[in-house]
Amino acid sequence: MNTAIDNAVDVRAGNYVEREVYFCDSWLVDDLLRRGDVDGFQIDNIEGLYPDPFEWSLAECHEWLEDIGIDCPDDNPWAMDLAQLREWNTGAVLIDEPEAEQMTEDDLRKAIIDAIDEGGYADNVAEWRDAISDNAEMQEVLEWWRVSSWMYEQLREIGEPGINNGYGHWWGRTCTGQKMIMDGTFQQIARKFT
Repeated sequence: MNTAIDNAVDVRAGNYVEREVYFCDSWLVDDLLRRGDVDGFQIDNIEGLYPDPFEWSLAECHEWLEDIGIDCPDDNPWAMDLAQLREWNTGAVLIDEPEAEQMTEDDLRKAIIDAIDEGGYADNVAEWRDAISDNAEMQEVLEWWRVSSWMYEQLREIGEPGINNGYGHWWGRTCTGQKMIMDGTFQQIARKFT
C-alpha cells in the first residue's frame, strides 16, 4: 500500500467535499418527491437507484456479486483450477490451445478474463450482468446534497443516486450519521485523478 498516494487521495477527496458539495437539501428534495407533481422531482427522475452493470467488465461484475454475497454464474474463472480453465478455454476457444497449454493458472485465468472483456465470449459477460440485474436492490437515499454539475457527473459515473434537472444537481447519499468523507465515496472519485 502506497501511503503517499493514499494521503493524496484523502486530501483530494476532502477538497471535493469542501468545494463541490454545497449544502444539505434533504427536507426540500424529499418534500418535492413526496408531492410527485413538481416537474423534475418524480421518482423516475432519480438516476442510479439500481446498479447499471451493462458496461461493467467481468471483474467488476465478479467483485459486485462477491461483495453482495450472491452466487456467481457457473462459468466462473475465479473458481476454476488450471485443468478446468484449460478445458473451458478449449470449448470457448478464447486463447489459442498451444499458448494456453504453456500458461500458468493465474496467467491463463487473466488471459481468459481479458478475452471475455474484449468481446470474445459475450454470452458469458451477459450472464454475469443479468445476475446483477436480477439480484440488485434499490439503494436507499438517506440524505440529499446539492452538488456542482461536475461532481454530479463524477458521482453518477460511480453509480451513486442523484437528480439532475433544471433546478440543479443533487446527490442522494446512502449513508448518514458520519462525516461524508468517511463514506469512501469521494476517495473513489479522487483515485481516478491521482
